[in-house]
Amino acid sequence: MKVLEVGVKRGDEGHKSAGELPGNSGEMGKDPDELRRSQVELEESRRRCSELFDFAPVGYFVTDKKGIITKVNLTGALMLGVERGLIINMPFINYIAKDDRDLLYRHTKKIYDSGEGQSCELRLVRKDVSVFFARMDSKLFENPEDGQVVRTTLTDVTVMKNVERVLEKRTRDLGERVKELECLYGIYRIAGEAGASMIKIVKGIVDLVPHGFQYPEIICARIILDGEEFRTENFKETDKKFTAGISLIGQPDGLLEVCCLEEKPEYDEGPFLNEEKKLISAVAGHVSVVAQRKQLEDQVEIRERMDWLATLAGGIAHDFNNLLTGILGNVSLILLDDELTDKQKSYISNIESSGNRAASLVKQFQTLSKGSVSERVCIDLYRVSKEVFKLLEETTNRLIKKQLEMAPDEFYVVVSPAELNQVLLNLGVNAVEAIEERGAKQGDYIRIAAKNYISRDTDRTGLPAGKYIHILFEDNGMGMSDDVQKRVFDPFFSTKEMGDKKGQGLGLAMVYNIVTRNMNGFIDIESVPGEGTRFHIYLPEEKLKIKSDEETEEIITGNETILLIEDEDTVRDMLVEILQKQGYRVLSAADGRIGIDIFSENKDRIDLVMLDLMMPVMSGRSCFGTIKGIKKDVKVLISTGQKPVAAEEGVLSKANGVIFKPYNGRDLLIKLREILDS
Repeated sequence: MKVLEVGVKRGDEGHKSAGELPGNSGEMGKDPDELRRSQVELEESRRRCSELFDFAPVGYFVTDKKGIITKVNLTGALMLGVERGLIINMPFINYIAKDDRDLLYRHTKKIYDSGEGQSCELRLVRKDVSVFFARMDSKLFENPEDGQVVRTTLTDVTVMKNVERVLEKRTRDLGERVKELECLYGIYRIAGEAGASMIKIVKGIVDLVPHGFQYPEIICARIILDGEEFRTENFKETDKKFTAGISLIGQPDGLLEVCCLEEKPEYDEGPFLNEEKKLISAVAGHVSVVAQRKQLEDQVEIRERMDWLATLAGGIAHDFNNLLTGILGNVSLILLDDELTDKQKSYISNIESSGNRAASLVKQFQTLSKGSVSERVCIDLYRVSKEVFKLLEETTNRLIKKQLEMAPDEFYVVVSPAELNQVLLNLGVNAVEAIEERGAKQGDYIRIAAKNYISRDTDRTGLPAGKYIHILFEDNGMGMSDDVQKRVFDPFFSTKEMGDKKGQGLGLAMVYNIVTRNMNGFIDIESVPGEGTRFHIYLPEEKLKIKSDEETEEIITGNETILLIEDEDTVRDMLVEILQKQGYRVLSAADGRIGIDIFSENKDRIDLVMLDLMMPVMSGRSCFGTIKGIKKDVKVLISTGQKPVAAEEGVLSKANGVIFKPYNGRDLLIKLREILDS
């Protein structure tokens, strides 16, 4: 505010009257109180203008021709995170991000060249080094004191920029998802083509893969399946790649590999977008499904051939062996004749050699035909393990000790005896070879041990919750590297590369298939190079023990009350008679609804419900749920002819036990006592 000064000049002017003094007709003539009020109002107006300037919603800067800041409001200072006094007389370019300083230079040049207002967006750096986006709106002004100056408003547009980036990314992602869906749909159509061979399907899939990516022109792919490779025409392996495994029934069998031939823009997520990685995995999974379907079709065809072969072998093997026995026997008699010439002996020896080869061929023929059937029975793990170790003891280095750490009749499993024998024998042969590879010595061993195991449905085995036998097969041989362990169950993978012992790589692949597919189990491996290897096998536990000839028939009785729900009259009558003869009190029902009525009336005296699974009127599943709703802790035994897996699904897994038809009376009585006494 300028203060009004009144003075008198020297000379003649000093003699002017008061009426001729400047302002005499204005403020000087006003009342002093009115003058003070005017001054207060002026001060208030200036204060308001100052506040509007300092606290405007945008930053306000004034710069001279050299780009030096001559004025800044408080908002501008707050945006930069610097005290206002420290900003004055500083070059404005100091607060611009280095990569955007050229933008400021061009922006300022346009202002002075055109004399018109200009706008631009660039990044500024705060005192704490954080960066924000701002919009600059600038205009040239003439200042009487300073000459030409640039007045600039600064608006923070970081939030808007972030929203733009998100929208841009989502738009781009949406386009990518559409391409991925088109790719998957194309694969679906190829895979569903009637009569298409697996080779044609895989070739079609590998050619479609690049079209599902953001930059298909720089994408190449290949699929390796069952040892055969399919690739796009431009395929070239690079370090910018992503791989997904292909498996058949849980067993690794190949891979899908996608490579990027050029660098991608820096804003992308590495060589591949995250969704592109998911696409690769999805395509690999689809190839797995298609391959499994084709494999099953091939297996059906093979099974039909094997059935025909079994019929043929059964019809001719006996006659062929009789004929060959006669031929080889007579050849042996002829060779005993001393009067034969050397030439005749040579002919006869050739006949004998051919006969032996024919006999060997028939044996292989018979073995091949038997491979189509695997009868599952309840067997003692100890007895099979003992037989395998006996064979290994007779045929391998006796320095290698065979340790069997379990007792007879301790662990029972329901498997094919031949398959269990094959599993243990293959592991035994591998163990012996691993020890002999470094040279057998005193103290070397292979060991089989077993213990009970309970799966919690969430453990590493992935097995359904229940009771299992954990079989440990261990040796102190050469051990395996991590790479070998990852591929040890692959078909045709072998570490034997020397001479006649070159392996076919089928032994452990067969072990894996038998354990996981045929025995409903799990197998895993742990190994340390130079220390040895452990195979962990988990098989469902079986409590039904095979009765030996020496065992006497034990009478299993009880006096509890049993509710029997069975729709087959003959079966129901037979079971009632068996149970009553052993001392049980029996209530019976021909269907689920009658059974529920009887249970509702007698729930406090019924000790166990024996429930058929497949019944008319009300299914066993519905009946089971209703009974459990009436009395949660009642014991239930399921009787069914379904497969074990189907019977133990869902709500039936909560039953106290399951017995599978057909069964005899003793098996039933044993099962009842197990549940009632638990």
